[in-house]
Amino acid sequence: SGGCMTSIALNIANPDLFAGTLCVAGQWDPSLVAPLAKDNFWVLVSEDDAKAFPGMTSIMETLAANGANIMRGSIDAKAAPEVQAQAVADIRAAGKGSNVFFTTFTKGSVLPEGDTSPGAGHVNTWVYAYDIPASRDWLFEQKR
Repeated sequence: SGGCMTSIALNIANPDLFAGTLCVAGQWDPSLVAPLAKDNFWVLVSEDDAKAFPGMTSIMETLAANGANIMRGSIDAKAAPEVQAQAVADIRAAGKGSNVFFTTFTKGSVLPEGDTSPGAGHVNTWVYAYDIPASRDWLFEQKR
């Protein structure tokens, strides 16, 4: 989440520096993100994250209101790697021309068995998000 927030802040402060940004389980003040509406973002957040999910949803609303073309999709965090790769491929295909991909991990899919702690939906997002090669591939394909 700290990395995501830092990435957003760096994108705002340096609008021509990054070709694309992968944001995982973060949030930011939605009133400050309008300048990012034309930037390339892939956002991964768990529907079980009580702060980042509504926070990133608000950011998506601001970006859309300022001209971002947003593709929304969801992934089961515990699905087999080939199923996740296909889900990302489907999201990308459906979002041709999109500059923002807002992808959620379906409710309950990042939670360890029996873990009902309030922060589990947040801290377990990274375990899955950074292990999806197809979303990392998207990041490295971005160019200015």
